[in-house]
Amino acid sequence: MSQSSETSPASPGPAAFRFERWLCGPVTVVSMIGSFDRPAVGQVYPVLVQALVARLPPYLVLDLRRLTELTLCGCLMLLLAERHAKEASGRMIAVCDKERLAWAPALARAATIEQALAELAARDRDYRLSVLHRRKDRAAPAARPGGIILPRGPRGPRTWPSAPRPPEQEP
Repeated sequence: MSQSSETSPASPGPAAFRFERWLCGPVTVVSMIGSFDRPAVGQVYPVLVQALVARLPPYLVLDLRRLTELTLCGCLMLLLAERHAKEASGRMIAVCDKERLAWAPALARAATIEQALAELAARDRDYRLSVLHRRKDRAAPAARPGGIILPRGPRGPRTWPSAPRPPEQEP
């Protein structure tokens, strides 16, 4: 399930912040632990930017269940990351309880990482199918009427026949 993993260095102290990042198929999962304040945002921001631009559309799961504090700076960064994901036709899901993100009711949430991954896998499957259908539609030539379409006349569009008609026989 895990393709790559990285962990930030933890500083000593009770409110130390650290994060873990790993890939699960097309989804980047970032687990945050500790106090998500301004210095923590500076640590996580480059990782989120990389996750949001690495794949189109971006799929991102943020595990916020082990955060001890979520400051305004952290909240703004989460909203900006979600906005970028939506604008790129992707999705960001926060894994946490409803009370923690009461300030952002529109932010997609899941109770567990597994639920978030299942939702994003279904969304990715639907996205890939829609891309295949668009490619098939572009590959198939559109049905065109026989002949050359001339400018619109008083009774509608006129067409020039593609093959000459045989002369009518007089009896």
